[in-house]
Amino acid sequence: MAASYSYTTTVKQQGKGWSCYLPLPEAHIDALKEGGNKRVIVHLSKDYKVHAAILFRKAFGHFIMLSKKHMKALDLELGSEVQATVKIDDTKYQFEVPETFAEVIRTDPEAEAIFEKLTPGGQRSILATVAAVNNTDKQIDRALKIADLLKQGVTNIRTIKF
Repeated sequence: MAASYSYTTTVKQQGKGWSCYLPLPEAHIDALKEGGNKRVIVHLSKDYKVHAAILFRKAFGHFIMLSKKHMKALDLELGSEVQATVKIDDTKYQFEVPETFAEVIRTDPEAEAIFEKLTPGGQRSILATVAAVNNTDKQIDRALKIADLLKQGVTNIRTIKF
């Protein structure tokens, strides 16, 4: 199991209208990026974790993005102090798999086979598209539509309007 690093940080914003981000501890970046790794899991509370990419900007250093969904779920705002624990994401897809999508894929071997052949980024894009919807029924509908699209040869989810 990968080492984890705990630290206190503050929610920041790159510029007006930009998403919020959390700086990562520069002292641990080499360990977190070991072997070319670019993905981490950041635990922001006992029950809340974020699968994220390690990003870098000269002006900000290393950081992860925090979506509006994460900010709302954790009741955070710009300037909020956060206790975070970060570790290398060694999960299969380096992204949390929505239960609805897992069930749809489990019951559709053809769609599952196509999904498994996608690039890791393509897989994460699909998982994020399903996870973006909070309503379970809508998640199921979206997962079913994606399974059908995969079987039709559509693998770039960004081209689909939901």
